[in-house]
Amino acid sequence: DVAASSRDMAMGARSHGLQVGHSDLLIRGPLGAPFAAEAIFAGHTVHGRLEHHVEKFSLRTRTLPAGLSAMAGRFASQIGYLNEQHPHTDDFSERPLLYRGFFGGHWFDDGVRLNWTAPTPFYLRIGAEAFSGRQLIKNSETAQRPGAGVVSLKTGGDLNVSNSWQFGLSYLNNRRRSPVHHHEEARGDDHAHGAEFNGKHVWVSDFVYKWSPNGDVKSQQL
Repeated sequence: DVAASSRDMAMGARSHGLQVGHSDLLIRGPLGAPFAAEAIFAGHTVHGRLEHHVEKFSLRTRTLPAGLSAMAGRFASQIGYLNEQHPHTDDFSERPLLYRGFFGGHWFDDGVRLNWTAPTPFYLRIGAEAFSGRQLIKNSETAQRPGAGVVSLKTGGDLNVSNSWQFGLSYLNNRRRSPVHHHEEARGDDHAHGAEFNGKHVWVSDFVYKWSPNGDVKSQQL
């Protein structure tokens, strides 16, 4: 991911000039029948300096009964429509301003997740996550554990072979609070990492209606 920008993007991952954008190495595979593992190692330049981090290092179950699935390690939260998707699936160079301001663009953290997919004729998934919160708020006045929790609901279905819809509702309880002076002191060092604004209670709702001829979303969709 190589980019050139005429100016710094507000609360974004791209700084002024020519730079290496979000570039990563992905490793995934099964660990026997019951588990699957995935790791993402990412790097990008900030003001001419190369930064690198572990974006994902997780273990996911594959064989839990009754529509249940669990995950542990470091992974992206399910909050909102975009956050759990990898940035390279986006059709634009930066995520919306609210994602950048409240989630650092792409919020991944250390924690656990439990999902339940209901045995209904339409799609219905309910999930709960508990995180350390350190990736969301780097420096905190409080040290509560877990530092952040998320509950989410996704539902949707196919109207026909070419039309589908999805609705989501999610809630974040952020128990970590950054010092008042934190952003002023660290603005140059915390580039594109973590939340720029504290949100103790954050509600996110999303609705998507998608049309793709004959359901072939890779070729054409709106």
